[in-house]
This record gives sequence, C-alpha cells and structure tokens, in this order.
Amino acid sequence: MLRTAATLLVVFVLAVTGCGSAPSPAAGDAVPPKPAGQWVSGVFLNDMSLASAKAFGDWRGRPTGALALQTGFAKWEDIVTSQGLLDTLKGFPGQVVVTVPLLPADKSGTLADVAGGRFDNVFMRVAEEIRVTGHKNPIVRVGPTANVPSLPWAVGVDDAAIYRAAARHVMELLKQQVPSLLTEWDVGCGRGLEGTIDRTAPLTRLYPGDEVTDIIGCVHFDAYGLRAVTPEEWDAALRPRTGVGLADVADFARQRGKQLAVPDWGLSNEPEGGGDDPLFITRMHEFFTANADILALENYYDDPQPPRDSAIWSGPDPTRNPRAAAEYRRLWTLG
Repeated sequence: MLRTAATLLVVFVLAVTGCGSAPSPAAGDAVPPKPAGQWVSGVFLNDMSLASAKAFGDWRGRPTGALALQTGFAKWEDIVTSQGLLDTLKGFPGQVVVTVPLLPADKSGTLADVAGGRFDNVFMRVAEEIRVTGHKNPIVRVGPTANVPSLPWAVGVDDAAIYRAAARHVMELLKQQVPSLLTEWDVGCGRGLEGTIDRTAPLTRLYPGDEVTDIIGCVHFDAYGLRAVTPEEWDAALRPRTGVGLADVADFARQRGKQLAVPDWGLSNEPEGGGDDPLFITRMHEFFTANADILALENYYDDPQPPRDSAIWSGPDPTRNPRAAAEYRRLWTLG
C-alpha cells in the first residue's frame, strides 16, 4: 500500500535465511529455483525504528535481514530528498528495497514526460543515492500498482502504452546507473484495469517487459473480492472475478522466468474485510510455501490505522486481531 504523505515510510523486511543476497541474473534471464522457505519475509511498521523492527523479529522468531524504503511523492522534490535517508543505511548488511513513484501527487508532469526523459534528473539522483550506499542487488519497485485509480501514475487501458513506456524508461535509466539493482514491478490484486473486462489486463497490458523487469508481484489484502474467511472464498480469491489474483501473478512470473513478490499483504477490518481472519494467514503462508522456488519477497502490512487496521503486532490495541496474530506467529516461527 502507498501513501501520499511527503514523508518517507520505512518498511522492515525480515529475511528468512539471513542477511546476505546471492548474485541474481540479469533481467530476461531465467531465475534459478530456491529451496523451500528461502524467501525474504517482511513487515511494514508505523513505528519505523530499528528497535521496533528487532522487536517484531523477536516476537515472530525471525531476525531483521533487510530494510525497504518508500519515498514521499507529494511533489518531485519529495521523491528525491526522501532518498537521503538511504545514507543512514550505509553499512547495513542486509538487502535494501526502495519504492520509486513515477509521478508526484501535485500533477506537475505526465507519464509522457517521464517516458520522454523530462524528469531523468530526478531518477538519476535517486539512482545515485542507491548506488552510494554500496548495497548489493538493491530491489527497486518502479511505479507500483498502476491499476489502483487513486495513485498519480494510475492508468486505464487507453493509457497503458504510455505507462509501459514510462516504467520501462525509468527501469532502464536506473539499471544504467546501478547495474546491480533488481527491478520489481507489481499490480493491485483483486482489481482489473479500467476500460476493459479482461480481469488479467493489469498484467498483460501494463507489464514493462522482460528485458527490464526482474521481479513481478502484487499487493493483496483480505477485503472485497479478495476476502477469504472460508476455504471456498480463498480459492476464489486466487483468481478473482474482479481482477488479477495471486495465482495469475505467480503464473505470469513463472512463465517469464521471473521472481515473485507480494510486497504488501495483510488483514482488513474494513466493512468488506475479513477482520481477525486466521484462515487468511494460513492460506497466505501455504501460497508462499508452494511458490518458494520463485518467491523473492513477501511483506506483511502491520498498520493499526483505520479503516484497514491490519496490525497483528503494533498499534494501540495489540489484541485487535489476536487469532490471526497467533497463527502468523506460529507459522512464521516454524518457517
């Protein structure tokens, strides 16, 4: 999930098997399979302190192995200046994950401008901030969930081509500046693409291309067309009628020899959400385990703020989702 605030949000990504990252193939190359369980597992925390990240890891039985950053995007300057916090990560032994918006919320630019290079200076400065940290194989999410209408870079089917061109241009530019970085591209699960009834259109129409993309993913929350409080609802949510689903994204990544990511996922206490839903937690873990050979990253969104209130550990009421929290802790402790 992305927020429009101009502040930097810090997400702590917890590595299942340690802090190091093995060399990764170039975009377009087949990704070698990994033994089961060797994916990076993480959490979004409202409290972005290292102490909280360590405490969450201790609670669930896994140490912190990576840090992910999400820039503010109220205006262009936020996208650049937020990257300055990368300086605080110099010397961190784990992996860094950075979200890079394609446009700011103030509408000072278009996707055509981005594709044409008008704002290359912004993305080159972002790349330089990433490069100077010295981290190996940093992961960069570029223009994520463009099928979610509330985002400045969101598009419908009529503008899919210009979105692809903009995302591709930024990915190419970032890779030119930092050849070791890995690009991640994702969609919003449970949603289609405005202007078409093809539920998989977010994948087929927006994908920037094999040559520039290393990791393919989707954001998935237990609400609306993805609500899963029964086994039957879970099965339907894997390929929902309302849009693309986890199974579609996994198939899409696997067919292209790419790694898979679920960069944000979690419970939802919205009116159409599953609430304190341990079955959802169980099924998500089963999905991760079944796709462990290509799964690069999954990141729980531990946010106590309404209306979603997905927290299983943090927040003013830590017992808000106690059954789901207990199931998460049990499964992630076991691996």
